[in-house]
Amino acid sequence: MLKSRNASSFTTLVLLLILSSTWGSARGDRSGGFVRSEEEVKWLFEEWQVKHDKSYQDLGEKQKRLEIFKNNLLYIDEKNRPEHNHSFTVGLNNLADLTNEEYRSIYLSPPMNMSELFGNFIPDLDLPSEVDQVQQASIDWRDMGAVTPVKNQDGCASCWAFTAVATVEGINAIVTGDLISLSEQEIVDCDDLGTHCQPGWTSRAYDYIQRNMGIDTDANYPYTAQQGVCKADRNQVVTIDGHANAPRNNEMALSRLVARQPVGSAVDATDFQLYQGGIFKGPCTTTVNHAVTIVGYDSEAGEDYWIIKNSYGQGWCSVAMQIVSLLWLLVLILSTTWGSAKGDRSSGGFIRSEEEVKWLFEEWQVKHDKSYQDLGEKQKRLEIFKNNLQYIDQHNRPEHNHSVTVGLNNLADLTNEEYRSIYLSPKLNMSRLFHNLIPDLDLPTEVDQPQASIDWRDMGAVGPVKNQGGCASCWAFTAVATVEGINAIVTGNLIFLSEQEIVDCDDLGTHCKPGWISRAYDYIQRNMGIDTEANYPYTAQQGVCKADRNQEVTIDGYAYAPRNNERAVDSKINSSKNEEGKMLKPMQKAQEVHYQEAHISHAG
Repeated sequence: MLKSRNASSFTTLVLLLILSSTWGSARGDRSGGFVRSEEEVKWLFEEWQVKHDKSYQDLGEKQKRLEIFKNNLLYIDEKNRPEHNHSFTVGLNNLADLTNEEYRSIYLSPPMNMSELFGNFIPDLDLPSEVDQVQQASIDWRDMGAVTPVKNQDGCASCWAFTAVATVEGINAIVTGDLISLSEQEIVDCDDLGTHCQPGWTSRAYDYIQRNMGIDTDANYPYTAQQGVCKADRNQVVTIDGHANAPRNNEMALSRLVARQPVGSAVDATDFQLYQGGIFKGPCTTTVNHAVTIVGYDSEAGEDYWIIKNSYGQGWCSVAMQIVSLLWLLVLILSTTWGSAKGDRSSGGFIRSEEEVKWLFEEWQVKHDKSYQDLGEKQKRLEIFKNNLQYIDQHNRPEHNHSVTVGLNNLADLTNEEYRSIYLSPKLNMSRLFHNLIPDLDLPTEVDQPQASIDWRDMGAVGPVKNQGGCASCWAFTAVATVEGINAIVTGNLIFLSEQEIVDCDDLGTHCKPGWISRAYDYIQRNMGIDTEANYPYTAQQGVCKADRNQEVTIDGYAYAPRNNERAVDSKINSSKNEEGKMLKPMQKAQEVHYQEAHISHAG
């Protein structure tokens, strides 16, 4: 049974490495003036490269990494000297060719003071009573088949996704008896409300799994350590009913929870880089920068510790940690209602603190590379951001059962009026404007059945999403996207074409004003082609038409589809060639969407 800690014990942070053998240190007495020869350092570096499968792009980079390795080795030898009597050792793990600054930049988030951010934190889980004592003196979920092997987040700052997945893997194994390795990459790619390869919140990953009604396996959706295009053919193998927050600064409550399941937590990992073994002791702090998974607890020589699973790969290992003051803890729970950081979102009373809103705004600014001309403008944008966040929280409440979710996308610092003014044209009544429209395309016959589904992205006919910026040129972007697509279908080459050329060079067009897609097609046909985006890049403003432009891709014409006929649209989207294999004419469709939902829409 774990003993209660007295007040004086709330001063240290303790880590104990338990997985895999330690990396052997160099020979000799480290008790004083031990100095390694250049030959030994180079030999150790070559041996280390082989062990960790490290290679570099050129000799200059290799020499740079050798110098960093050498400096880390000097630190290791000094730190591990017996007279220092440290409770843990450092060593040549898989991060030994990084400076500490590089390690923090790649693997850690900016430091966050959880006490300041969540000063009014209300836990979703009850505190334990005096009689609710932990029954087991120790527990290790690895021994019970609820922990997958250590994974490696690599250069993608996705520790939050790894922690969420590890807890879901664990609770699923406990409930079903099957340990299934699940996909962090799906969360990195597919969660439009998440931060992808940027520092983020574990709770966002839980929200995605619940909203998506499940997550795929690691085998079907493997990790790549970079954000990619969300796979359409993913499965929903394991899901959760919800998640909740545990009490802060309550080790007994934490012990009870870990005895039930693996638990996600945030820690200060600044000094984790070269950790090798033993009990890690550091200052107890309210500042955190890394997410880990607590998979058990135990004690050694009278000292209690938590066992955690990290996400730095097998070369770094798993560690055990004693945390005497846990400040932020996300716990996965099956068969519960919707959980949140501060209360129940389904009750209508969910209110974010000013500190949380400001932190979210700062995080959003970094993610979307936003800056403002002065403090007055920044404060104005913060207030707009806050109003949009209130709308988002209200709209996304589960009981509303919307088919679309809204979130903090790159337009979240605009009012809806600003959004409409910058990005939209005045509303057009197409029935009045084109009441006598005669379509150029035939209606489908009864036997013209389209496929049940089609996605031209999967067939390499759609490029990455572009940004029109403050130029009202959506008509040019739509025309270019259809031309890119049909050119890829016909030739097999997806070439990114220039919207800027149409904005600058079409004297019959509207430049950065609202316009007609057909005018863009007319320009491309009249000009006998359009240049690439690489040669004529987008600037989001009207400029002088370039004389040295090329005619890379052209079209034969364009046509109007029948109005109010979904099967006709489906049929044309399904087909790309006619009987002779010639290029079909591009088509587009105007559709009215609700302004507010389009403004900050995320999915659905």
